[in-house]
Amino acid sequence: HALPALLEDYQDSFQGRSENAQLVSFWALRNWFQFLYRQGLLLGPAHQRLYRLPPSRRDPRRALTYPQVAKLMKLPLLSDPLGLRDRALLETAYGSALRPGELKRLQLSDVQLAEGQLVLRTPKNHLEPIVPLTTAAKFFLTRYYNPRGRSGPVLQTKGALWLHPSGQPLNIDSFTRKRLRLVYRAPEILGIAFTLHHLR
Repeated sequence: HALPALLEDYQDSFQGRSENAQLVSFWALRNWFQFLYRQGLLLGPAHQRLYRLPPSRRDPRRALTYPQVAKLMKLPLLSDPLGLRDRALLETAYGSALRPGELKRLQLSDVQLAEGQLVLRTPKNHLEPIVPLTTAAKFFLTRYYNPRGRSGPVLQTKGALWLHPSGQPLNIDSFTRKRLRLVYRAPEILGIAFTLHHLR
């Protein structure tokens, strides 16, 4: 009889954590006690005594307005190779509604400029792996990716599409943290806690 009370006390200790952390803890605990019950190691279904967390009270993430998108696209300096890369990345993310993970996995061979499309590697939810490119994305990708190296930093035809100045694949989390927040001050200019997710 003491076990359910102990479980509830333990679950009360989740308060104060982030919503995601509470959900992870809740399901891990519930699944573990459900397993023990099914194995006959518990006399009663203690997992059923765990209370479900209330639904999120956070406002849903709002997409950027067109004026905000226009401001964002003007932030990178196009005379700078890194600025050109950043503009191509932002246009691609916005125009094709890509998730940060999908951006990260893009390879040079995934860009089909003639067809105006991208081939996604392991798209979420097993959706269609081919997505269209907008005219703006094609334009800036063409300037960023030039086989002769005249307009952008990408010189090879294989490997990651987005590169760090060191030549290594770009870390998308670092791009959001350092370029968008520190260099371009996007959250301050747009008036929101901006991340790449807002472009979808």
